[in-house]
Amino acid sequence: KAYFVDWTIEGTGANRAKRMHKQLITRMLYGSSLDLIYSFAPDGLVKAWEPSTLRSLPSPVHALGNAISDVSLAAHNNRMMVLQSDRSIFVYDTYLDVNRDPQHELFRGFATVGKSARTLHDGTSFYEPRNKKVEKARAHGSGPPVVPVSLLAQGPHNFSCIDDLGGSSHGEPVCVGTEGGTVELYNLILGSVKPIQPFSVLTPHADWVTWLQHTPEMLGVLTASLDGSLAVSDLETGSKLQTMTLATRKPKPVYTATYHRHNNTLVSCVGRSLHVWNALTGAHLTTLSDHDALITSVAINPERQHVYALQENKTVKVWDLRTWRSVGEAEDTMRRAPYNAISDVMWCDSNSLLVCSSTVLFGWRPADVQEKLDAGLKPTDVETRVHLSSVANMHCINGPGHIWSTDAHRSFVWGADGKHLMRMWKWPDDEDTITTTALDLDELQAVVGTEKGTVWWVNYTNGYVVRRLRHSLPPGHVTSAIVTKGIVESAPVSRTEHMLRLIRLMRSFLHVVVVALITLVICQLCRLFLPHFQGRVID
Repeated sequence: KAYFVDWTIEGTGANRAKRMHKQLITRMLYGSSLDLIYSFAPDGLVKAWEPSTLRSLPSPVHALGNAISDVSLAAHNNRMMVLQSDRSIFVYDTYLDVNRDPQHELFRGFATVGKSARTLHDGTSFYEPRNKKVEKARAHGSGPPVVPVSLLAQGPHNFSCIDDLGGSSHGEPVCVGTEGGTVELYNLILGSVKPIQPFSVLTPHADWVTWLQHTPEMLGVLTASLDGSLAVSDLETGSKLQTMTLATRKPKPVYTATYHRHNNTLVSCVGRSLHVWNALTGAHLTTLSDHDALITSVAINPERQHVYALQENKTVKVWDLRTWRSVGEAEDTMRRAPYNAISDVMWCDSNSLLVCSSTVLFGWRPADVQEKLDAGLKPTDVETRVHLSSVANMHCINGPGHIWSTDAHRSFVWGADGKHLMRMWKWPDDEDTITTTALDLDELQAVVGTEKGTVWWVNYTNGYVVRRLRHSLPPGHVTSAIVTKGIVESAPVSRTEHMLRLIRLMRSFLHVVVVALITLVICQLCRLFLPHFQGRVID
């Protein structure tokens, strides 16, 4: 039986040609807060697409002329950061308006001194793209608008990739990979007078950093490089926790990789092979090498534990991470103009769809999921769409109109009507349970207290861990939590309650000991007097 259905799902419409990219899409990423797919290409555009119809929104999210190197979504505050090839960063606020339409508003720009920024005599700075087409358009009174920016300090290398580092009460901390093999950590402060300097510089590689991802569960950052290695770097000390390289005579460059926090699975693409690693231990688990062409992109389906490998011949091969075997493949036979190629793949969990990109988006759906949809059933099992235990906490978020409910191990995000399930995520630690929750309405973040005495600061829409706190004493589960202006006030189990629990345990133990002693005395008395009583009865 085929893994995918034998037809592709594509967006339709009369203005389809106007909404496509002019060049091949570089990469896609999914934003769970607005339920949109974002794509960017060398044409300098960032577009947003609806996952259900795979149609793009009428206007692009970002269009300032220069080529885009990378895009990152800040899950803790629903912001998007666009990294351009001229060492400039643009931060957008993403939200729903009163009509529940997605909006993307430019929050602030950051440009490098002497490269992409121009400073006037009064001290104000604005973005100045070094692009002949943009300069010519502005000379005729058109082109992108003038954007005020804050200044970034000059650096020896250009930026190649970017990711968010989690929430901060002051600024927007980000990590940026460079073409020189370093990772620079910036705190993007709004209205900074002096050019912003990196507060830390990591050196995990000797060559171009091609891929980068922040891993809050390991308190580090994962990177891949053209020097053929992958690395896990500690954000606090700057040291390398793990270095993963293949035992080959000549190092082969790693152009892309993907990571999922379930079992710390890291999958990298090298030539015609996929290499599976454990990012926490650095162990090389296996090599999946049965491919007919070079692999250009890879995606992970965490629910099924499947990996999708995109090859240059427009074929996607599916691997099972539990058995290390191929379970299916799909080939795009359609002639796509002007570029007959597929550039990237991404698994969209909200619609159970493998999304592929050329200059537009199209997708394949697994056959068993399509059968459930044709039968009028939900693509996910019913038991995963309801709470398996009693609901412990529930909050109503007025801004986006969401209802957030949690039980011991799962979290559900419902629509404004309370019937439409938008998102479900499971607590990563199976041995720990959720005891209390609280919301920070200013940042749309959540605080989760657990039985082990740990306080987690997460994004309620997808479970993204921003940071972690832990009560030093006394040990015990967190009973309550309140968030006020970004400050968490949590109450663990008190010492008095611990002493009362200890006293109750001691009373139970003494009760058992007393009952055992009384039983022993009765047995001894019966053993002494029962034979004498039996002899008198016989006489």
